[in-house]
This record gives sequence, C-alpha cells and structure tokens, in this order.
Amino acid sequence: MTPVCFYHFEEWGVRLLCPISMASMRMDDIMIQSNGCGRAGIENRIVPDSFFGLSVSPACRVHDIMYQQALERARRHKDQARLTAEEHFADGIMACNLVQIINNHSGNRFMRWLRLRIASRYIRATSVTDVLTVLPEPVLVAMGYDTATAALEDMTC
Repeated sequence: MTPVCFYHFEEWGVRLLCPISMASMRMDDIMIQSNGCGRAGIENRIVPDSFFGLSVSPACRVHDIMYQQALERARRHKDQARLTAEEHFADGIMACNLVQIINNHSGNRFMRWLRLRIASRYIRATSVTDVLTVLPEPVLVAMGYDTATAALEDMTC
C-alpha cells in the first residue's frame, strides 16, 4: 500500500491524510495533476466540489493523486489485483478526509449531519464506479450490460 501521513495544506486550510509523496509536491503540481471531484469531462461539471457550501475538493484531489499513483504501479507491475486493492485504499482515504473536513468545518450539528449523509452517498457511488470500471467485459455481459457505462447509468440513484 501507499505510505500515507497527515499533512496540513496551507493553501486549503486543511489537514488531510495523503501519500507521503504528495506532501512533498508543490501546490501547482497538485492542481495540474488532479481535477477535484468527478472524472474529467462532463462528470467533472456534474459532480459537486462542495456539500452545502463546504468545499470537499481537497479530499477529491488527494483521491485523484492516489489513483494516478496506483495506476502507474499497476502498469509497472502488471497486477490488476494490486490496482483494485490500492483503489479501495484510496477510497478509504477519501472517506477519512471527507469526514475530517466536515467535522472540522461544520460548526452547526445539523449541517454536519447533513454533510456526512451526502459524503456517505458520495463514497458509496465512488466505490461502485471503481468496481464497475475494472470488471472484465465478459462479467459485464453476464450481468446484462454492454459496457461499464451502461451498468453505471442503470445503478444511478
């Protein structure tokens, strides 16, 4: 697994769990290599970067960096099982960071509860998306879908 640490990002005003390699990155490089919440393209416009006015984009950016590093290692080692394990680890880190941001920046108990509910749905959606995108085509066909995109559209709430 990727070694992680808590690091305070001055620019974002938050302390997050992140890969040790990310803690030493310049903020400009982080911003270039990550896009916040949602994948690139249309999904980036649809998926919100905030929950009721609270920006959660830093947690998503850590998640993006962790995914990129996992993909690079999986390509290097040609190991799909390792990639899947690292993706799950990245999802867990994102969950921790979302809770950290929400707990530290929600003074109102009702807003904290509401934001945590949204975060739990966001985390579940991220995990389901990850699983579907790595399933081999024969498994998707056996499930009755032509593509991972078709499966995702069917499972969207």
